[in-house]
Amino acid sequence: MSNSNISGAFTSSLPDNHIVQVFSSMECLRAAANDVFSSLDKQESTNQWLLVFGLSSTTIKRLEDHDCLEGINYRFQWEGTSGLIKVIPTVHHESVTSRLMFSLNDAFARIGLDWRDAEWVRAATYKPNATKGKEADDAFVPPSRCTPDLVR
Repeated sequence: MSNSNISGAFTSSLPDNHIVQVFSSMECLRAAANDVFSSLDKQESTNQWLLVFGLSSTTIKRLEDHDCLEGINYRFQWEGTSGLIKVIPTVHHESVTSRLMFSLNDAFARIGLDWRDAEWVRAATYKPNATKGKEADDAFVPPSRCTPDLVR
């Protein structure tokens, strides 16, 4: 996976000490994701991002399937042929987002809103067009944006 078509949206905020590594296969990317996970697990690093260039549409589809990194939990976003993988270090990350959801639902109840009037969606990928997409941890959908096709 080469560094052609580098997306400024991803590269403009890289720290000066960032590391560049070429991934020639999905196996190499898996190994790098495992290295990031291990480093986070041992608290050796706070870097949880992998920036990948030269992604084909087939590879993007594979990265949308969370089984492709074999047990590494992550969020994925892309623009054009560049992708950003956020490695999720532990289940604690998921519990923090769940606690936030419960706290907001409690706040809604205190001001008289029924929790069923809005929706929470889990790790959904938003695709504004065919060339980009972003997977969020959780998303709150306010009543004004709830559509009939949301399962209630």
